[in-house]
Amino acid sequence: MNKNTIIGFVLIGVILFGFSWYQSREYKKQAEYRAQLDSIARIEMLAQIAEDSIRRAEHPELYVVEGTAAGESGSHGAYRTTIYKDSLLNLSASREAEYYMLSNEKVQIAFTTKGAQPYSVRLKDYRCYDSTDLYLVKPGASEFGISVYTGENINTKDFTFDLAEYTDSTIVMRLPFASGGYIEQKYILEADSYMVQNELSFVDMQNAIPRKTSSLDIDWSLVVPRLEKGYKNEKQYSKLDYCCPGDKKPE
Repeated sequence: MNKNTIIGFVLIGVILFGFSWYQSREYKKQAEYRAQLDSIARIEMLAQIAEDSIRRAEHPELYVVEGTAAGESGSHGAYRTTIYKDSLLNLSASREAEYYMLSNEKVQIAFTTKGAQPYSVRLKDYRCYDSTDLYLVKPGASEFGISVYTGENINTKDFTFDLAEYTDSTIVMRLPFASGGYIEQKYILEADSYMVQNELSFVDMQNAIPRKTSSLDIDWSLVVPRLEKGYKNEKQYSKLDYCCPGDKKPE
């Protein structure tokens, strides 16, 4: 074995030792960092639990409880509690719905404050094939909500709005937030018209909706009633049209 070979083996040994030492040091640093993050997460979780416990003790009326009471049939009598960060949302979620009517010569529309949405739609000048009232939307067959992030994910269909304005042609409902803003749903039914105008507004919501939130989702579920005797023919020719501002024709 010559001198160069010996030097080569020594250098390889040094490199392997150095690499192993470096890896061990980095691993130790990463383990300490992960342990630090875990400790912070545990502290934050315990703080949140403590905060929720204090809030529950001070304001039990703000907690919406759904489930099976003890002693009743159900899965171990367990409760499912929905808790929102905003105290006014908790109050809104626990309130009962109220119903109001807008009507003209052609149509009668019932609205519910639960979700600030239409509850039923009846046409006055038409009847079903069996001579019963013609409902485009039967009572309770529609569910309409706006999903938006306000520091937490919410959907307007889960909350009971306040009635802000009610006339023969207009109804305005609002969902208030503790920060001072509110979501407003306004419906307008003009005389001798089938068209309903809907204006959705977010008023003074800059303290509730983060700036990075740039979109919202519209969720609409509807059970379309049977209106004609020939169901197959009705199914073939029924469709839904919509258009966006600036469109020349419906999609």
